[in-house]
Amino acid sequence: MRRDGRPVLLRRVRLAPALAIALVLMLLAWPAKATPAPQPERALQHARVLVDDIGPRPAGSEPARRAAQYVADAFTRIGLVVERIPIGKQDVPEVRVMDDVVMEARTIELDDETIVVRIPATTDARLPAIVVMAHVDTVEGTPGAVDNAAAVGVLIEL
Repeated sequence: MRRDGRPVLLRRVRLAPALAIALVLMLLAWPAKATPAPQPERALQHARVLVDDIGPRPAGSEPARRAAQYVADAFTRIGLVVERIPIGKQDVPEVRVMDDVVMEARTIELDDETIVVRIPATTDARLPAIVVMAHVDTVEGTPGAVDNAAAVGVLIEL
């Protein structure tokens, strides 16, 4: 008994609903745990970094290398191992539209790298692999939002 004559247990029972409400509010305010599902908002954020922060990323340029590093860093942050494969010499075939040659065939040399990430199988490793690809470079002078920052953002989120 307390000095005012009320039993101690009664006071604790009256506090129980307040504590329960406080606990529920604390749980609701707790930071959300990351989900393994792709998040469209984060995919859009990745695309915005490529388009707004880095800008046009023509092959072989410093911005293309920064974009590739951004993608590699994004995969590293989520615990994946990044492998870099030099691109080197590439034969580019001629491009024709109808009967007109709009770009002659040529050989180019790029010091860019291909970023490769392998995600281990979660079930049967004997099943065929799935290859998902996107490119970070753009046509000269374009921001590359649709070609191909949006796909890169989705790829990182997969």
